[in-house]
This record gives sequence, structure tokens and C-alpha cells, in this order.
Amino acid sequence: MLRLVSCAVLAAVALTACTPGADQARSVSPRTAVQATATGVAINKGPTDPAFAADRLRAVDPCGLLDKKTQALVGTPGEAAGNPFTGCQVSMKDGSGQVMQLSLDLGSPISEVKKDATTELAGTRVLETRQGSGCMDKAITQDTPGLGLVLRVDAKGGTDPCEVARKLVTAVLGRLRTAPPAMNNPKGTLAVVDPCALVDKATVDSLVGTSATAQPQQLHECLWRQPGVLLYVTFRMSGDPSMPVLEHKTTPVDLGGLTAYQLPNISTLAGCSVSWWPRATAAASETVVIRYDAEGDSCAKAVAAAKVVAGKLPRS
Repeated sequence: MLRLVSCAVLAAVALTACTPGADQARSVSPRTAVQATATGVAINKGPTDPAFAADRLRAVDPCGLLDKKTQALVGTPGEAAGNPFTGCQVSMKDGSGQVMQLSLDLGSPISEVKKDATTELAGTRVLETRQGSGCMDKAITQDTPGLGLVLRVDAKGGTDPCEVARKLVTAVLGRLRTAPPAMNNPKGTLAVVDPCALVDKATVDSLVGTSATAQPQQLHECLWRQPGVLLYVTFRMSGDPSMPVLEHKTTPVDLGGLTAYQLPNISTLAGCSVSWWPRATAAASETVVIRYDAEGDSCAKAVAAAKVVAGKLPRS
């Protein structure tokens, strides 16, 4: 079972560059109020295996993939902790009793050239990178846009981290194909929602441009862009969105009976973000963040996009 761990997220932090791509229109869980497809979403080549489809991966418990049985393949198991939006982290011990750190992300962006994936594990191409006492294996689960399962191992006790990573990736890929552990999701969770399906073509045409298509960045992030314009939708765990960020106060805005909080981008001259909790459950809860970057009244555009997204999400 996944144990939630929150991370403080600043809605105004600059968006990192990601590989352009186009997402395939996908269905989302029937437990949400989201439409099954979105006309603003472009078609792509899809997953490398049906088991790796984004809607399936969103329903998987990442810590269930790194349960104690799987950890026992490489050492003495530890406690797994994480959340659907940041993956799973484990501190365990290797065969010699030395501490070893693991982390697993599902649906992470992969920007490397696919021909560099010279390793194959469980029938899946893998990009492997060794860095000192650490190793990162990226199993390519989707070609266009490039997405993958990313497992990181840090083993400072002399254990070969890449050997550990290969064993774990092989086991995880097998679980995903045969018996993926299901997330015990509460009703109305954002974890199973496809963010690319939340913004319709008319809205994209109006706010970004007629040639913009959805570009999934992770399982819970999507953007639309044209030169000089960026619209970004993401879900994450974070603290109260009404709180100031780096001493910059937020401004409440009405999304049709739902209060969100607007914040001009701190790191850029142009841009604005709008954030809210669809359902507050703890000090850190699932958060929707809409960001719009462009010259002009970017906050008005961000609010316009937020109203569209809020209208398609269930409310508590």
C-alpha cells in the first residue's frame, strides 16, 4: 500500500524544458467526471506494450511495485514511501548490510535518442547511466512522446548499482505485464485523470493557437505551446495554495463556485499560475496547477483555462 509523502511545490517555479511530443487521446477512470477524449489531443504511436498505456500506469501503485518481495531480490527490504505524483522511494540494505537508496518513477519523460537504448530487459529497451555509486535505468514504455519507467539506485557499500537496477527493472516490468498492484485511490482523486484530456480544442485555439497540440510531460503533466505562448496543466501534492510564495501573496479567484489562487510568475516577466485543491484532505493535498506564459494579461488567460479544467473535474 502506498504511504503518501508530500512535497512542497511552488506553483511559480519555472517550467523545465521537455521533449515536444503529442499525446494520444485516452480514456480516464469512470470514477471521474472527465471526458474520455479531448479534441485538442494529438495522436501518437502509443505505448510499446499495452500494459504500459498511460491510463493503466496511472492506476498502478508505484510502491506496490517496490514491495518487500521485490526488494528481497537485491537485499534486506525497507519501508517504501511516496505518492502517485512523485513515485516511490525506499531506503533498504544490500547483501552486505550497507544502506541502499531506491526510487521509482512511472511515466517520466525520456529525451535521449532512442538508439542509445542498447540494453534490453524483459523485452523492453533500456537506457542505462552509471554515475559514481549510483545508476539510473530508463525503460522506454512509449516512443512518441518519449516516456518511461525510471529506476534509480544509490549503493555506496560496494554493491554494483547497475546490477541492482537491472534486477529490479526486470521484476517491475514483469509485474506491470502480469499483476500490476492497484492504487487504493479515494473517490475523485486526480491520480487517475489524464491532464491532456481536460482542455478542449476551442480553448487551446483561443489561448495558445490553432496549431498547438497536447504534449504530455509525465503521467500527471501536460502542456500546449507555440512560440511565445505556453499553457501548462499539472497535478501534484502540495501545501495550501492560498499561502504566499517567497513572500509573494496570492489572489483568490472564482472558478464558478470554486476558489482558486492566482500568482504572477516570480521567475519570469510574463506569466501567471492558478492553483487550487479540488478536495482538501490533509496539510498537503492533491493540487491542480494551471500556468500560462505569454505577454499581455497572462493571469486572465490562466483563469480562463482554469475554469475549463475545473469544470471537468469532480468536486468534493
